[in-house]
Amino acid sequence: MNALLALTLWIGCSGPDSEYEPPEGTRALPEENIAGAAGEPSTTAPPDATPENTPDLPDEDGDGFGPLEDCDDANATVNVAMDERCDGLDNNCNGEIDEEADCPCEIAHQGGHAYQFCGHLATDWNSARLHCEQSGYTLVQIDNAEEDAWLVTQAAHFRTPYVWIGLNDKKTEGTWAWANGDPAPFQTWNKGEPNNTSGREDCGILYVSTEKTGKWNDRNCADARPQFICEAG
Repeated sequence: MNALLALTLWIGCSGPDSEYEPPEGTRALPEENIAGAAGEPSTTAPPDATPENTPDLPDEDGDGFGPLEDCDDANATVNVAMDERCDGLDNNCNGEIDEEADCPCEIAHQGGHAYQFCGHLATDWNSARLHCEQSGYTLVQIDNAEEDAWLVTQAAHFRTPYVWIGLNDKKTEGTWAWANGDPAPFQTWNKGEPNNTSGREDCGILYVSTEKTGKWNDRNCADARPQFICEAG
């Protein structure tokens, strides 16, 4: 090859009018990512450079799943790849809390909430509260007549005619609230209750298998006979 021909080919391949196109299925590297004069690569990410299998962003809890796959992006124990555990959360984001989880009490679901029916355990009110909280639950909070009636049907097998609920006036006598501090606008007391017998009845029970079924009573918090119901959600 003579010198003139070589010069002509070099100009044609490397000059500004080159006809080179990237192969099909690829794209040209953006100019800002081409090494500069000093040979250092740019640190600016190319647009749309997220791989297809990278989770949607932002991933706030760092569990590898963004908000499209993660129903609680502030908790790394919650995403679509998790197995359910007994913690009062919807770990696998399927809309149910603790389904098929190994909980200490029988689980039932209603209205997006999970309930543990501890019909095999009897204890005082405070111990029942602590037992619930160890699984991420609280002693049950009853918000309306429908929930009250449903709980009665689910707890009909309990060994005592009444069960602990979260209701109490331990903080201020006569001001009834739930175990988590929420006020109790819905109340369905049995006739003549609450009466604070002997000035020692600060915790609430729900009757589940007597003529008083569905009604509430105040009782001494130290009574260790009742079973109890926990709630999460």
